Formats: sequence, C-alpha cells, structure tokens
Amino acid sequence: MVGGRSIVLAYVLWFFLGNFGVHKFYLAQPFQGIFYLVLSAIGWLTVGILIGWFFLGLLWLLMLIDLFVIPLRVGTLNARLARRVGGY
Repeated sequence: MVGGRSIVLAYVLWFFLGNFGVHKFYLAQPFQGIFYLVLSAIGWLTVGILIGWFFLGLLWLLMLIDLFVIPLRVGTLNARLARRVGGY
C-alpha cells in the first residue's frame, strides 16, 4: 500500500530505537513515544541509585507488549488510511 505503514520497519525501529519510543512515533502514538522517552531517560539517569531499574523494567515490559501489538497497530493505521483514500 502506498503511504501505508510497514510492519517490518516498525519492528526494526522497535528493535534498534525502542528504548526511545521511536516506533511509537512511527505508529502515530506520539504521547506514548514521549512516555517511553521519559521512562528511558529517568531510568538510565537513576540506574546508579538503583531506582532506575524500576523505570527501565516498566519500559521493557511495555516493549515486550509492543512486540505482540505492533501488527495490530499497523493494520489499524493502514485500514484507516485505506478508508480515507477510498472515500468511505
């Protein structure tokens, strides 16, 4: 589909840049992307005093959930685009 989202690209972004929420921005979820970015920043900045592991653990749990949700999100975005382009 021209202009649609790619599952492969979403997974590549998730794998390499997931800690920064880049895949969330790609999947049109900017607030979640910012949340991932904040969790990552707080986590890595406070890992030395051990509280950072809580934030990183939460981030990694959310990323694990994303592993299964990405295809659904891409399908939803592509269906929305198809409806918009198709005029129905």
